[in-house]
Amino acid sequence: MRESSRTCVAPSLPIRACKLVTVACFFLVCFPARVELLVLKQSNVYKPSLTISQFESKCTAGSLVKRDGVDQLQRLRGGNGAKPDTKHAIIVGSVCALILILNEFNVLSAIVRVSLTLLLSLTFLLAGINKTNPTFHKPTHLFLANMFPDICNKVWKPIFEKALTSTCRFCCKYFSFLKNTCGQRDDGSFTLPKSISAMVTPASFMHSIGQVEVSCAMLMLISLAGTGSRGHRVPLAELSNVVLFFLMVGATYSHLVLMDGRWIPSAVLGLLLFVRFITPAPSRKGKSGKGKKQDK
Repeated sequence: MRESSRTCVAPSLPIRACKLVTVACFFLVCFPARVELLVLKQSNVYKPSLTISQFESKCTAGSLVKRDGVDQLQRLRGGNGAKPDTKHAIIVGSVCALILILNEFNVLSAIVRVSLTLLLSLTFLLAGINKTNPTFHKPTHLFLANMFPDICNKVWKPIFEKALTSTCRFCCKYFSFLKNTCGQRDDGSFTLPKSISAMVTPASFMHSIGQVEVSCAMLMLISLAGTGSRGHRVPLAELSNVVLFFLMVGATYSHLVLMDGRWIPSAVLGLLLFVRFITPAPSRKGKSGKGKKQDK
């Protein structure tokens, strides 16, 4: 008796992502006028009751989009002149075709991983050097040095002190011999958390983060010299990815707490690190015993 087993393999993450990207790109090809109309609405240039003279006066040379003429206004309103731009369709269609071809040859995930590894490692390497070396690029170092006092004193030092206080309270509750070490007072406060948090200065905090960024970036760069250049996972590079991701989460949280409007760069870097981590590595070539028929 012969039995043959067939397994249905679900589409991998790059294939699903390519389909979504392709659908979105074809939508942009077919409806560029609607996209431009959305841009005009967001920039308060276009309104449904806008007259032609008002439209031409608002679309100056310094505006986001410069349009003139009745035909163009009708096109943006979805009238008879609404049609896709030829160059727009060719460019976006070429990008869609390139994505599908790379995915068909199973090299899309390798290209994504290698590109993100190179981009992120160079970015964090430069950022870490600017934090640790004041002579590499002095304006950037001074900008970071002026930003870290608020990050250290207003965001992380109180959190660090509260965490140490809770740790000392827990230890003194179950281990009475640690009361002298934690410096417990009669009112229940502790001297150890304050003395340790006083040692954390903005300069040392920035220097430590810079050293972590440089170390992780170097490990990610070194991984490209081996199997990482083909998109495979290297344990130290993946560990560096996780460390840098949590650093960017902390940086985003710091800027959101301070409400200084500088959270977007760290959030974008964190998103790119997350994309790099979840992108599957290309499968290694090997012998598989699947598909063999068994006789019973």
